[in-house]
Amino acid sequence: MTLTVQKLTHYFNHPDDYLYKNVSLKFNPSTLYAIVGESGSGKTTFVSFLAGLDSPASGLISYNGKDIRKIGLTKYRNQDVTVVFQAYNLMNYMTALENVVSALSITKSKHAGNRQYAIDLLASVGIEGELATKNVQKLSGGQQQHVAIARALAVDAPIVVADEPTGNLDEQNTKEITEIFQRVAHQSKKTVIMITHDQKVADMADVKIMLENRQFTVKNSPDKVSDDKPSAVSIN
Repeated sequence: MTLTVQKLTHYFNHPDDYLYKNVSLKFNPSTLYAIVGESGSGKTTFVSFLAGLDSPASGLISYNGKDIRKIGLTKYRNQDVTVVFQAYNLMNYMTALENVVSALSITKSKHAGNRQYAIDLLASVGIEGELATKNVQKLSGGQQQHVAIARALAVDAPIVVADEPTGNLDEQNTKEITEIFQRVAHQSKKTVIMITHDQKVADMADVKIMLENRQFTVKNSPDKVSDDKPSAVSIN
């Protein structure tokens, strides 16, 4: 169940003024990745391709050996990938619990209608008791991001993509959120890809990928990759 990028090239106005060119990467399960780059380097654009929200100028993105365009981008987004945004993107008129329950229903999860599953999922990311039944606008930024992660995990997708998930958070919440993503990758055996500009966050990942000068460079962290877990990224 590998997500593969092959010879991906993207530009906005002219092929010679490319954002990146001939990018080939491989993302395997049970691994937390961090793609690191400065603002404007193209991180968010890249994650939109991985999530099936947009398509590159050229190149192939495949999941489990099949072109995601042939899977169908809508089907791919609904079944195979889930996204956590920096701005949370919660339903602000709902409680934390209602946000998760609605996600189960919208995505036709196998847990749709299972309120206890939603409660347990929120508790697993530290949102429990009264917090779960509060309107999300009454929660702190860190708490809202915890809810956003629980909602993303509710859909059972094997790929989790997070676009600057700690960008608006303080140091403690940043650490907590990154540790949750570590657990999701290692315990739930998901492919987790974080986009970040924070080197401390990136250093907590199993594999770090630098985006600099329109090029991706892989920086493996072998001390965080166990013998039974592949290093997970290769560039052809």
